[in-house]
Amino acid sequence: MAAHERTVGDIMSRPVVTVRPADTVADAARNMRDHRVGSVVVTDHDERAIGILTERDMIRIASAGSDASTAKVSEWMTANPDTIASDVEARAAFASLAEHGYRHIPVVDDGKLVGIVSMRDLMRIAMIQPAEAQAHEVPKGLEGVVVAETTVGDVRGLEGFYHYRQYSAVDLAKTRPLEDVWQLLFEGRLPATAAEREAFHEQVRSRRALPDAVRTVLPAIARAGHTFVPLDALRTAVSQFASALGFRPSHDVDHATLYDNALATCAVVPTLITALWRLRQGEKPIEPRPDLDYAANYLYMMQGEVPSPEHAAAVEKYLISTIDHGFNASTFTARVITSTGADLGAA
Repeated sequence: MAAHERTVGDIMSRPVVTVRPADTVADAARNMRDHRVGSVVVTDHDERAIGILTERDMIRIASAGSDASTAKVSEWMTANPDTIASDVEARAAFASLAEHGYRHIPVVDDGKLVGIVSMRDLMRIAMIQPAEAQAHEVPKGLEGVVVAETTVGDVRGLEGFYHYRQYSAVDLAKTRPLEDVWQLLFEGRLPATAAEREAFHEQVRSRRALPDAVRTVLPAIARAGHTFVPLDALRTAVSQFASALGFRPSHDVDHATLYDNALATCAVVPTLITALWRLRQGEKPIEPRPDLDYAANYLYMMQGEVPSPEHAAAVEKYLISTIDHGFNASTFTARVITSTGADLGAA
């Protein structure tokens, strides 16, 4: 006998957390928090689904500087959302959500809201399907495939919007130095005072210098191969750096140690890449200068001259705008490596 094919009705969540169009965004946010859900369905007086408000919308609201206590749900919801029937097979629903990039979709039967289903619900079902049920649907790549959830950033190029921890990346590039954004990604918050900013800057500056065990092998790395590929050379140098500092498997260290490993690696990369490039050109590496910020120091170690403020600012804004840029191939690869428990330098 064939196995029962799970449907949306088997896995959907109910009752649905709902709000009215006239409710405030703050009310909707409280409902989402209290019920621990990632979206609320907007209904009319006949309990019909006329909109949906999600976590992504909350980020959009925050980045726009709107007052959640006065903004109405109707102003920010996605009106007339796509819906799905409860008798649709779970596999088909998964494909539909992946194709459209949805995380949640209301379940409607005969015009009545009966539940809501999320990508997470469907992923659980996808994980336990027999292989033969999935074989014809295996994608050739990762497009449309949900592989992780993150609060670090949200890149939506087609919408012209992206954020780092709910701050507009464009606004950050205009108003903040790179080290502030770096702290935001590492710690989840921007520095609140000048003293806090300086303390983080000092953590970075103190980790720029190369250990002797790394410095001595860089000439050999720089000369290897007929063609110099900077990223290939950097990958090898980072592995040597991690070994020299005794990085341990990520599953075997606490958060503070992993934080320090990450900060040290990020701080030393400009020193490594500029040293390798200069060695390949037959020139001596230039030591980092503690009085220069990250971007200016990078240009100084590359060129041997303190850059103009305009050049340093241009590089800094570029680095801020690309500090997190979505789930590309390298990010996915690093995450897979990290999931094995390898040390941070390996990832």
